Amino acid sequence: MPGKPVWWILDDNGDARVVSTISTAIWSDDTSITHWYRAAQDKPWEKLATFGYSDEHWWPQSLSRDQKSLVVRSRHDRDTFAYFRYSLETRSVGELLAGHPTQDIYVPDTETDGQFRQIASAGMKPVVEWFDPAWAAMQKSVDTALPDRMNLISGSLTNKLLIYSYSDVDPGQWLLLDVPSASSCSSAPSARARRLDPAQAGWRARLRAPSMASAPSPSKARLTGSGTAATVLIENSWISP
Repeated sequence: MPGKPVWWILDDNGDARVVSTISTAIWSDDTSITHWYRAAQDKPWEKLATFGYSDEHWWPQSLSRDQKSLVVRSRHDRDTFAYFRYSLETRSVGELLAGHPTQDIYVPDTETDGQFRQIASAGMKPVVEWFDPAWAAMQKSVDTALPDRMNLISGSLTNKLLIYSYSDVDPGQWLLLDVPSASSCSSAPSARARRLDPAQAGWRARLRAPSMASAPSPSKARLTGSGTAATVLIENSWISP
């Protein structure tokens, strides 16, 4: 397999099944990207496609459970980056899985077999869209409490929620929300983080967390109500472990 590996996709056993390599030539602008695939660990690598570095290309994201297709990110027949299904049998880009008519999109969270929990636009101000109504309600609550910022949420809707909040003038802050008790504290970004004086930090925001008792489970089709709201206080004070 010529070239330098720069991207891998593993199967459920941890075996590399898709590899992307980059090849360059000394004193030349001739740089290419090649995607490779093998049907099993003991099978030979097969070339899927090769693109010039500046050419339109697709990029593999995951392998389907039936191992007949890939999820790829591409601008196939469109002006913006979207997610498609790539057939390993016909070696072609096919079904559109997720896209936006005017903006590139990306997936902040992992997707499973072409099913997305969330997507985000990649415009001047990124916007996160959840396909799960309970997570969408929490995202709306966080965005309301922390306006004009990009707020990435993860964790558990019934336990603790990790929030990374940043903007064009703020490199970002990590916040930890205890959903059951509707309380929050700051999370240390590294082992070297020192305890900051909240009076010096001066950054506070009131966050209304929707009650998870009224939010549906992921298996239900829609959100039945916004639920009661509990007010909690977030302070910009990092706590060392």
